Amino acid sequence: MPSEHPLPNRNANDNATLNDEAAHWLIRLGAEDLTAEERARFDAWLRADPAHTAAFHRASRTWAELAHVSEASVRPRPNVGRYAWRAFAAALALVFALGAWHVADPITAFTADYRSGFGEIREAKLVDGSRVYLNTDSAIAVEYGEEVRRVRLLKGEAVFDVAPMSETEVRPFVVAALGGTSRALGTRFSVRIDDQHVRVAVEEHRVAVASPAAHGGGGKMQLGEGDSVVYTSDGALGEVVAVDPGRVSSWRRGRLVFDRQRLSDVVDELNRYRAGRIMVTDAELASRRVSGVFHLDDLSGAVDVIADELGARTVAVPPLVTVIF
Repeated sequence: MPSEHPLPNRNANDNATLNDEAAHWLIRLGAEDLTAEERARFDAWLRADPAHTAAFHRASRTWAELAHVSEASVRPRPNVGRYAWRAFAAALALVFALGAWHVADPITAFTADYRSGFGEIREAKLVDGSRVYLNTDSAIAVEYGEEVRRVRLLKGEAVFDVAPMSETEVRPFVVAALGGTSRALGTRFSVRIDDQHVRVAVEEHRVAVASPAAHGGGGKMQLGEGDSVVYTSDGALGEVVAVDPGRVSSWRRGRLVFDRQRLSDVVDELNRYRAGRIMVTDAELASRRVSGVFHLDDLSGAVDVIADELGARTVAVPPLVTVIF
């Protein structure tokens, strides 16, 4: 009979995956409903690779080292129980093992002309009158030349409100990100980097997008108002998808809007605005859908609202980690 808590099938050579698996087993070994079959699976996983043993010991040691954290600083909901504390322990172990705190990138800090901190929304006015709105933890480098007004998005997300070409301004406005470019054919659009993906969304008029010409590939297309596309650093250019421009850049108005999105995706988005981490320890819970409008100045409240909506509970050591279970 299959376990009610299946372990995700992931690549064991990935360090992040090893820590995730170690956290999973740390949770399950502390649960009162641990089955003999699961125990046997854990033993087999531990024996399969010395890296598994190392990852599990690292997670266990991290929790032991954190034992000095006072329970008075923790604010679990009533009747948390043993399972929650093990989940919390595993989440903390995973956070520390991955080095998951948001830390400043010295290379980006040195290269950037404008950047924003975690949870900060910043506006920058460029010399040609264009305006750039930087979302949380974002950075740009301005590289205006004689032939082109070029801005490099180094990390994060930005909305570009472009001063149009005219008799006195003949240079095109181009945003470069991960080897691709977005050339303004109008006024306002957003560009966002997520790992090795770039999403371009048009709020007004049109944008010409060119993905990287890696391995002889790459592609070009024009987007109209309300269109978005994703390209990758290896040159793949996705399909055009219709978006609500107001929702895409709702962060400019201090709010995040979710419409039946997976909890895991919602948590990933919320984590962009926090120095600490929100984590979900259960795969079934992570797949459940969330809708709502949440204010950026009350993300802790947003976590409570989401937990209530899903019938879940939370436990936290502010400002390090909050676990939804």
